Amino acid sequence: MSHSKHEIAYLSSLATKMRAVFAINLCALLGTLVLATACVHKPNTKAIRKVKSAAIIGFTVVQPREKPLTGIDNTFKTAAKYYEMVAQQLQTAREWRMTPLKALQPHRDYHELSLKFGTHLLSNDLRPTGILSQEEQVNLSPKQRKSLKKALMVDGLVSISFVITRRPPSPGDPNAPPLTAKISFDLYAGKQVKSVWHLASLPSENADGPTLPDGLQLADGDERDVAIAISSALGTMLKQRQQDEADKK
Repeated sequence: MSHSKHEIAYLSSLATKMRAVFAINLCALLGTLVLATACVHKPNTKAIRKVKSAAIIGFTVVQPREKPLTGIDNTFKTAAKYYEMVAQQLQTAREWRMTPLKALQPHRDYHELSLKFGTHLLSNDLRPTGILSQEEQVNLSPKQRKSLKKALMVDGLVSISFVITRRPPSPGDPNAPPLTAKISFDLYAGKQVKSVWHLASLPSENADGPTLPDGLQLADGDERDVAIAISSALGTMLKQRQQDEADKK
């Protein structure tokens, strides 16, 4: 069976489009499976190493949809604790000077963007007052990111989210933390339009989590359990990046 040149060109074009669609949807497909690895883009190590200061401009903690953590009764204040904990952990691990939440919330340039792009829909997600969610900050243009970095006087802009899930009871380890988290992360830095450090749905490896910072004043129960899950997921990501950078030296 023979084909005309027009038919061959059409079939070739269709194959190219199908390959593109497959590539675009691969991460989404993998995200629906229970995997030991996450969908990770190749990081721009050179750009990452140049970052000395950063601000978290997108932040979300997603509670379990089937049964929200009812013990967390003051979500905005609790989310602020998590935000500061994450900033402190990033600052310690990467030696970045992190913009405090209390300095970012009222900052004119950021406040204007949060009013423009923040939907503030009612949900079970946790985030501090006046802070964009990870999903909302995606709407910022490269020009707006550049202006925001200049206004905040930082090298990098961070967007981060944690999806909290309940861990099935383990008869063999009754003291295992009841919650776990998957982290999604983006770092915008340098002259790059896209994120220079991106990963999606990376599961926590160190289930027990690092020691929580002093001064957080976390309530026992859900509030502390979520903090442990968040800190564990972030620790997994930072350990992975540290190892990758050490391997390249």
